[in-house]
Amino acid sequence: MHGVVEGKRRRLYQTLTYSNQYGTASDWSPEAWMFINRGPTGLLAFDTPIYEHDTPTFTVAVADPDGDSLNVQVESSYNGGAYVNLIQWSGVPSGEPKAFSHGPLARGTYTFRLTVNDGNGGSYQQTYVFYALPLGLAGRVSHTPEWESYRQLWNSRFPLQPRGSDMFWAGEAFVLAADVTDTGTSSTKPLAVTATLLATGESVDLTGDSFLVLYEGMLLNTEHPYTLAQGSQTFRFNVQWSNGLHLTYDVPIRIEGSVFDVIVNQIRH
Repeated sequence: MHGVVEGKRRRLYQTLTYSNQYGTASDWSPEAWMFINRGPTGLLAFDTPIYEHDTPTFTVAVADPDGDSLNVQVESSYNGGAYVNLIQWSGVPSGEPKAFSHGPLARGTYTFRLTVNDGNGGSYQQTYVFYALPLGLAGRVSHTPEWESYRQLWNSRFPLQPRGSDMFWAGEAFVLAADVTDTGTSSTKPLAVTATLLATGESVDLTGDSFLVLYEGMLLNTEHPYTLAQGSQTFRFNVQWSNGLHLTYDVPIRIEGSVFDVIVNQIRH
């Protein structure tokens, strides 16, 4: 058996003879050629973490030890469902990377299947699992320390007329805070977080901390004792993410009385 290299593929040729137990041998067979094909390899690379509404870039690296041009396919399964074709290329030179983007992604579990075929019987297949994580927003409305002390004092003086933490006097300041998802090393970040009093349309741009996970602000309007309606009100918190996702979170409150009720009560006592 002898071998030569044709391009990057090994080409072998051989001649054969057969003998029996008595030492009788056949003539040598005609010369025959064999081509030895080695299978391709592939790799799908992407950055994590990935969040809902992201449009990640995926890089495909393929190689063939024989230098064959390759056919490449990437399929996707969402939350365990059937695979669907995402992208495919034909005639990709060995060693040439390919890239594609896919999204915006719904939150959930994704399985990508990479298949590489060299057209000569050699193939490679590998699956990759990743998660599109949820982005969150939670808002809260509270009293300033001064007005929280007034609320507690009121409850001690008027136990039959208790005021919950969600009850405000018209005219007191609203302390606004919002927590958003800490996305860590991801490039997906909150661009803006606001809180809006729906009844009046007043909006406050909240200021984020150094980690961009806690946003705070305050709404104070000295006209509220005269203009803000009694009863149920709603603050709507909004966050705009850099990947285009917009989230809202509503916090209900109640307006009962005005700051003048507290002032008069303080004077009387």
